[in-house]
Amino acid sequence: MRPRPGLRILRSDLATDEVSVVRGVPVTSAVRTAVDLARLSGEPRRGVVAVDALWAAGATTGPAVLAHLGERRLRGTPVARRAAELAAVGVRSPQETELRMIWTLDAGLPQLLVNERVVDEGGRHLGRVDLLDEEAGLAGEYDGRGHLALEVATVDDVRQEGLERHGLVVARFTAIDTRPAHRRRTMHRLQDAYRRGLATTGPRRWHVARV
Repeated sequence: MRPRPGLRILRSDLATDEVSVVRGVPVTSAVRTAVDLARLSGEPRRGVVAVDALWAAGATTGPAVLAHLGERRLRGTPVARRAAELAAVGVRSPQETELRMIWTLDAGLPQLLVNERVVDEGGRHLGRVDLLDEEAGLAGEYDGRGHLALEVATVDDVRQEGLERHGLVVARFTAIDTRPAHRRRTMHRLQDAYRRGLATTGPRRWHVARV
């Protein structure tokens, strides 16, 4: 087997617990797959996308990847370790991860909550937000292609009004905002929204539903 367009060959010694059999075909285990994708990504930002996706699929977790890295000596381990540290449970799309990495790595803002449900003082559902900083009261929303439809966009607008009415600052982004050419602009938008959230003096009539 030789490399060809669309196919990359990786040769590595595998331990017994790093191999699974799926429909009669030997494959790397989920945790070893996550390790390899992260360590060969070249940078933590891309590695987090891989670990987040496998975590969301229920295949492995960030802590499991970290534990596995501690048991093996592999090239690219520092990149994979950083990616696993930044990974989060509950991510729904690679674009959410990319926006979160701009938030964390570029804007230098604190780690945040992912896809948490926000309710009002009486427990009434206000919305499930993609990214949330509780201290600043800042919700970061990623709008994919599905949000362009008129019906969905209308629902999004109504939900945003409800969140803002209860004291949250909402910042919305699209795929254009996560592109490398626009990361700096997105970084500044996030930092500005974060400062506005911290400066908000009105009543905070919302909280995260912990159950």
